[in-house]
Amino acid sequence: MMYYNSFPYKMMAVLLALVAVLVPSGAMAYDLVADGIYYNVNEDGSTLSVTYETSSGGTYSGDIVIPDRVTHDGVSREVTAIGDSAFYACQWMTSVSLPSTVTTIEDYGFYACTGLTSIALPEAVTTVGNLAFSFCTGLTSIDFPETVTSIGDYSFYSCTGLVDLVIPNTVTHLGYGAFVFCDGLQSVVIGSSVDMMWYVFWGCDNLMNVTCLRDLPPYMGMGMNGETHEKAYNFTRQVNEQATLYVPRESVGRYTIANQWRDFKHIVPIGSNPNDMNDDGEVNVADVNAVINAIMMQDATPKHDVNRDGEVNVSDVNAMINTIMGQ
Repeated sequence: MMYYNSFPYKMMAVLLALVAVLVPSGAMAYDLVADGIYYNVNEDGSTLSVTYETSSGGTYSGDIVIPDRVTHDGVSREVTAIGDSAFYACQWMTSVSLPSTVTTIEDYGFYACTGLTSIALPEAVTTVGNLAFSFCTGLTSIDFPETVTSIGDYSFYSCTGLVDLVIPNTVTHLGYGAFVFCDGLQSVVIGSSVDMMWYVFWGCDNLMNVTCLRDLPPYMGMGMNGETHEKAYNFTRQVNEQATLYVPRESVGRYTIANQWRDFKHIVPIGSNPNDMNDDGEVNVADVNAVINAIMMQDATPKHDVNRDGEVNVSDVNAMINTIMGQ
């Protein structure tokens, strides 16, 4: 009994065309260079932003280490930002180490850095700009510090390698389409300060667990599929059917009536046992019967797929029994 639907085809990647007009072709983009890293002097005159050599992109490759301070012509300045398009299309860059002084990742900062597999954002970072990590298809993890308050529009568009995601409680702004088509995502935790979501996780069709920590359900707006021009929501129907939504225990009722949140077929309190098939707070023979009944009544859901093989059948009954016996 299969329950997974086919992946919806993706919107047109018009974002690629937008990047081409960011700066004039061949324009010099830096004020100074030190140890192979290019910088612009910020308006305050005392700090620096990492930038690129020319608008052609791909300036950096290999393992990049950004220092916290740079001395040039006798003047020492602190590095505080990854500038606009600084690492644009640096597909041969395999890692980057950012100093603790960096507070901002500006728009397009790591756009299409396909060789980048992970990155640790410094504790001082507060802002991740628009399209900052879009098309970083090799990125398998991103750790947001508890200082981040804003994640920009399309910031992680089509980061297909991401599997687990935790949006910290400090984030108040979660940008439009921030994680659209991150189809490798299986688990998402949305922090307690996010109060509004627009088209954030559309196309993340492998999501199985969604946790929202906010007591009051965040407002859910809509987007538009760029190819079909149809309305696109924060989660696809497939996710609504297969994923379990975990919310604060006292807020379950609110989520069951809130726009788009109510579309989740399974809404349970945080801390609930995934093997508790009948949601009675215990895992016992009644849960075995619940799996059997789901199969017999042809009313099986992803929750009944105990062994997570994509099907609900007698093997899940056996898995449920083994779970109980192994307790």
